[in-house]
Amino acid sequence: MKFTSVLSDVVGSTGRAILEALIAGERDPERLADLARGKARNKIPALIEALEGEFTTHHAFMVRHYLDEIDRLNSTIALFDSRIATLLAEREQDLNNLDTIPGIGRLAAEVIIAETGGDMAQFASAQHLASWIGVCPGQNESAGVSRSGRTRPGNSNIKRPLGTAAMAAIRDKTSYLAAFFRRISARRCGQRALVAVMHKIAIAIWHVLHDKTAYRDLGADYFAKRDPERAMRRMIKEANSLGLTVRFDRSQLSDLRGSLYFRVRPTTSSCIRWGRGRPLCLIRPGVGAKASGIGLAGHLPPGGIPAGLAENCFLIVRSVYEATAGVPVHGCRDAQRQ
Repeated sequence: MKFTSVLSDVVGSTGRAILEALIAGERDPERLADLARGKARNKIPALIEALEGEFTTHHAFMVRHYLDEIDRLNSTIALFDSRIATLLAEREQDLNNLDTIPGIGRLAAEVIIAETGGDMAQFASAQHLASWIGVCPGQNESAGVSRSGRTRPGNSNIKRPLGTAAMAAIRDKTSYLAAFFRRISARRCGQRALVAVMHKIAIAIWHVLHDKTAYRDLGADYFAKRDPERAMRRMIKEANSLGLTVRFDRSQLSDLRGSLYFRVRPTTSSCIRWGRGRPLCLIRPGVGAKASGIGLAGHLPPGGIPAGLAENCFLIVRSVYEATAGVPVHGCRDAQRQ
């Protein structure tokens, strides 16, 4: 028998029912497969084929022993979980605040409270906590030359869940940590960027426990808002790589007053003749917002602008406008000719 190739969890509800039936003496593959529950019932034909085989009384004895051992360990885990919950009852608010940090779950929050005591008064700053955990940048300098340094060992009991939390946090593409990871990994490497994200999470832990507040995500557009000119240069560079040029200027049209304005022009001779294309995006400030004299207009080539470029143009231009004018931005992201 090899029904582990069909069921991903052998001791789940379906696997446990089949094993109990085998221990009780049932050997008919069809009757055993009919014990499947939930989505596993879609795999009944495969289960029937996998349950063809020999299952002796010695096998039944060993399976009974292992199932009893699993039950004993589960009861022990439940007992310790109950004890931990009792000891951390006074730290419930801190646990809830830590749970708001991306990648940090209930178990990781309990480990953090257990290892640090939950009192950040013993750490002078967030950097001291990161150094104690062992996720601060290494220091390796000789004769005024800084070399790549390894991180210190630190507290491995916290460093392990922090690594897991960092890998989970970067999966959310709309979060600040994911944007920070992409920013670092582009010029360094994935492993170094992951350690940098762990350092960011350690700093967030200190502030959450020190200020007794929940985590506030800065958003994936934080870096674009912090340095709008750099975001513009990056967008121009991406447009140039696609054979286009992008220019930002102020609109002189009265009907576009108060909106952000840019034009897209081709650089290749085959795309010079566009005619009077439709606007790529039209972004206006919110109702009642103070007009800044900036407008947005654009024209499409005959084949249209690639969706990726149009999306980046919209997001970056919106971030730049909100950062400079301080008003919400609305617009259309359609990159194809209407």
